[in-house]
Amino acid sequence: KTHPCTSLRPFVDLPVAMSHPTPVGCRRQSPFAFLILAATAAVTMVLTSNPGPAAAQASNYRIRVCEKCVGRKAGGFNPMPTLLEMKGEAAAAGWPSPPVEWQDCMGGCALGPNVRLVEGPYALPVVVEGMEAVEQTYKAFVQVSNEQQAQRAFGLASRAAAAGITAAGPKDSSKVDG
Repeated sequence: KTHPCTSLRPFVDLPVAMSHPTPVGCRRQSPFAFLILAATAAVTMVLTSNPGPAAAQASNYRIRVCEKCVGRKAGGFNPMPTLLEMKGEAAAAGWPSPPVEWQDCMGGCALGPNVRLVEGPYALPVVVEGMEAVEQTYKAFVQVSNEQQAQRAFGLASRAAAAGITAAGPKDSSKVDG
């Protein structure tokens, strides 16, 4: 038989390793190595399957870009690349980063390009703290015509997603259902 250190199954063959002399250049397997490996794997699975409350909260939200506005504005600004870049940077830093996607017409093409935060399975538009009055009326960031405005929209939208703002308004943790 081959020694377990040269086998593809070192922990299955561990009893064999304990009874055979250790070859030159081979470290003898500790019986506790399996326990340490199993514990490490379990902790890794828990940490990667539960990314944290901010990421879980942000997953219920999406940032949408009106594709009609972008398509109709000849030589206009397309906020999608900037929003995708911001999403990647936020995710890498561990901050909330809602998915960014296209949407058909939002109904405000005269004020486009438009960006909207939506939540839930029905994609309800969310009014975000920091929006101008006209943006609150349209429930969208309007005239997002440069990188700074796209960054503003992403920043305010991701903060609202992390805070759990809904289409009905901010969540009030002081109220109890009953």
